[in-house]
Amino acid sequence: MPLRFREGLAGALAATAVAASAPAIAHAAPLAGVDDCPQITLLTIEHHEGGHLPAMECTRDAAGTVLLTAEDTWSVPLPPPGMQVTQSAVGTEGHTEFIVRRTASGAIEVLFVDTSDGHADHPPADRHEADHPHADHAHHEHEASTDAVDSGAPGPYQGGAPDRCTDARWSSLGHFVYGPHVWFYNGAGAPLNVAATGLEAFTSSFDNVAAGRDGCHVESTTVLTSQVFAGETTVPPGITPSRTCQPYDGLNVAGWVRGGSGYLGLACIYSYVDAGYGPRVLDADITLNANYTWSTGPDFSASQYDVASVVAHEVGHVFGLGHAGSSAAPSQLTMSGSGVYPTSIYARYLGAGDREGLSARYGSMGVDR
Repeated sequence: MPLRFREGLAGALAATAVAASAPAIAHAAPLAGVDDCPQITLLTIEHHEGGHLPAMECTRDAAGTVLLTAEDTWSVPLPPPGMQVTQSAVGTEGHTEFIVRRTASGAIEVLFVDTSDGHADHPPADRHEADHPHADHAHHEHEASTDAVDSGAPGPYQGGAPDRCTDARWSSLGHFVYGPHVWFYNGAGAPLNVAATGLEAFTSSFDNVAAGRDGCHVESTTVLTSQVFAGETTVPPGITPSRTCQPYDGLNVAGWVRGGSGYLGLACIYSYVDAGYGPRVLDADITLNANYTWSTGPDFSASQYDVASVVAHEVGHVFGLGHAGSSAAPSQLTMSGSGVYPTSIYARYLGAGDREGLSARYGSMGVDR
């Protein structure tokens, strides 16, 4: 069933619970070691190991920043009272959402969702072509269709997922972008084969999502959200190779990091908690993982991922969209939570659920062409 926006973290919890068809687990527990984290309310909706409470740790790094870490893998700074930090990642076989909100009174609320299959510790080099359902494509280059309406999903088969032009699923991370989202690009660390074309792929994806462009013969009548590319910067995105969100600096940077295994793209988003309007985005950074192989098209080898598709997915997170679907319920939407296949370029443009999610959150959208 389509998901509808609910306000705040409790709303994200409810929406994700509907998507997962699994009960939420509420748990209050002390975290030893750091006085700043005496107690949290931990909410787990989905987990690849059956919905157990994830291991949570509260530590202080060398700079004195208090960090919350889930499953020894995903880390975010403890936000100041009245703020929320969202870490959202998509991989080859699932997705992760880690949201930490600190209320005005200082209470800590955590939402953790993990639909990966438990193999995130395998580095990219350990993925063998024979393990891929399309191993017969190995070592052959082909040209992917750039017409986003052709067959719905140029590239490998998406495992029985619904048609992206009729799949109305969407979910909300709870936050909003108010006014234009002004962002910078840092191309340092980009793989050599996309170093010259990466910026164009990033800017086109920001524009496609903010303008509500889709590949389903539906066009928005108004620009519901807006973005402004402010140029290139030497400031890196605030995301470390070890998947740790850095403290916010008010600068929105998109770029690359040579990260660990288990994720293709990752967004770290800070927002104010405002009961009147929903959390307002203060700072949003995006990275693609340069440890995987990438292309901007039109030619792709069997192991290359599309830069523009994964960037569009992460930009959707910036504008407040969560994941749709999971490894158990595949999706071909831009905000698919079922993982990303090599060579697929369908996610460059929005699908029905992506469009409906933005419409519900930012305004009405368009008519058939």
